[in-house]
Amino acid sequence: MANTRRGLLDRWRGIEEEDDDVTASTDPAKQRRFRQLKEDWFSDAFNYLIYLPKDNHIWCGSWDLMGPLLETFYNYFKDERHDSPLKLLWKRLSEEMQQCTQCICQHHQAQEMYNTEYESICIGPLLGVLLNLDEDRVTRHLKEINSKIARGEYNPQHDNSQVVSVMFEVFMFPILLDDQSLVLEFQNFIEGVDDCHELTLAGHQQYPGVYALLFFKSRRVRSIGFRLAGHVGKLRRAAELEPLQPLLKRCIGFLEMEVVPAATETLRPRMQLDRITVWLGIKALLGFLEPSAFEEGILERYPVFLSIVLNHISDDSLEFSHASLEALQDGEHEKQRRHFLYFLLHQVTVSSNFSILMRKKACQIALCIIHRGYKMNPPCPPFECAHMGPSLVSSLKDSSLHSSLRQPALDLIQTIIVSDTAALVSTVLNCHMPPHSGRSMCIQFNDEDEDEGLRFAHDVKEMDTSWDEFSAQSKIASREYHFWMCMPMLWLDVLVEIDPSVLPITFSKAVLWSLSRLSIVEAQNSIETGLPIRNWLTTCAADISDLLGWKLPSGSDDVGDGKKPKNSVKVTTICTPLIRVLKRLAVHFVVRMDQGELRKRWTWEPRMGESLILLLVDPDDNARQVGRRILEQVSNTRGLVSGLQFLCSCSSSLSAVFSGLRHALKL
Repeated sequence: MANTRRGLLDRWRGIEEEDDDVTASTDPAKQRRFRQLKEDWFSDAFNYLIYLPKDNHIWCGSWDLMGPLLETFYNYFKDERHDSPLKLLWKRLSEEMQQCTQCICQHHQAQEMYNTEYESICIGPLLGVLLNLDEDRVTRHLKEINSKIARGEYNPQHDNSQVVSVMFEVFMFPILLDDQSLVLEFQNFIEGVDDCHELTLAGHQQYPGVYALLFFKSRRVRSIGFRLAGHVGKLRRAAELEPLQPLLKRCIGFLEMEVVPAATETLRPRMQLDRITVWLGIKALLGFLEPSAFEEGILERYPVFLSIVLNHISDDSLEFSHASLEALQDGEHEKQRRHFLYFLLHQVTVSSNFSILMRKKACQIALCIIHRGYKMNPPCPPFECAHMGPSLVSSLKDSSLHSSLRQPALDLIQTIIVSDTAALVSTVLNCHMPPHSGRSMCIQFNDEDEDEGLRFAHDVKEMDTSWDEFSAQSKIASREYHFWMCMPMLWLDVLVEIDPSVLPITFSKAVLWSLSRLSIVEAQNSIETGLPIRNWLTTCAADISDLLGWKLPSGSDDVGDGKKPKNSVKVTTICTPLIRVLKRLAVHFVVRMDQGELRKRWTWEPRMGESLILLLVDPDDNARQVGRRILEQVSNTRGLVSGLQFLCSCSSSLSAVFSGLRHALKL
């Protein structure tokens, strides 16, 4: 009998074999005969599938017949009869897909087969119809479930298969989430079901639609998506991003043009986008991408992505700017961060695809990312990316740079000097290894504890000052001294090679603060300090000579052969030589600053008193003289006695002086 499954399959194979001949033929009669063969087969296949026993799912057991029949759905919306074979077949398919994930997979795989085997210009209209049908089908199903939940009729045990099926389809085929009505229903659905079940997903299966939830406007849905993505894990390859590419293409196009890009003509409204939500989604998604997926799935596929971020980072909206920056850094995901920093600093800057301004902005963004790592609490600096040093130094030296492009470099170097100093001093104090004596030492630089019990410490209210900022950053870095790393070549390039006059006064204050703290743990030989700086480095800094020179990275981090970093060193390994070098370079810098009379631009800050007292008792004569002249400048007096009287003239500076003296007495 011809209308058995085997008979229908045999007839279809014959039609396929004849297809090529008919396509090449110009004989109208032959073409009419072929069309009639197909129409007869379609009619018989409809009747066979529609009347299959209810237990026999069409897509599960007869996918090889149903696949060719998809061709007839091109005319679905032109068919006005409600009881036509086409409408009856779709109704049955829809009911079966409400409960069967295998049917869902076969249905979408058949569409993917059409997409890959036929040219898009030919198959596009059919796939558009099928997508609209799927969107309408899933939306209706979601509405039914949501109505049950709203009426209190939802039974987790009875309705479980339907919930699993619809969730499976949306998570496996996120192209459905481009439909606005479906998105709204799914938002209500996922929130309601999560209230009942506390959703989780097995980690052995990829569900790309989970990551699409990160782009929803609802904070609750984004939170659910973030949790589920944590169960599923990271996307390792660009191929795993493929199901999300329609969404990514639309979002990136939206950010580029500030309007939603034109979509394929459709009967249904598309998902509405807004730029803050898109940036939040991108930020969250990047945290779930391994470097190869990020590079091949986003950077290579959308070369404009980097330019979009660089252009928008300085947007007037603080919230938007923050989201833009967050999208480019991953904080806890160090691998992705260092890969991106390498891209910004060493690939964008040499690429002819980017303008000079874009290259400068790439450096700016990289330095912002690095700076945030230092400022986090606890800090998470990208020590493995010490290859950023030359780029940082270049920005510092280029005083012609627009302030917005240069400021991140200035902020970063100031934070690095303060943080490195704090980590070095804490290493000495906590490891009981004073560089300049055989006795153990345990001094704590905790300004809050020091002020406890001092009545005059809180007599006046002050604005935040540079010293407050130094103190706050010092506390952050001090706690993490055990893993801290320094870049001695960066100290040398900045403190020796750059004229203090091209750097802001706040940086000079940071160096002065650093020098005063180092005075507590390092007393340098007067003969050594009399040597020219280059001679001193050759003679007295042999322990770190291999670190005094930038070594180019061969990849996204500084680890050349996988054994040790090229440009940075852990402070706990050679703490004493590092302290001696940093102090000597700091002395060299403040002496040059003093010679340029930059102290005349200084303004008084009461907490400066602690640093000045420590410098005035420093064994190094150069440090003492600089401290004295700065004190005379800010106090507008002459002579040490008058300067000391000035320091004690107000309660806040008196507190700082007391703290400095207390430290000095422990020398």
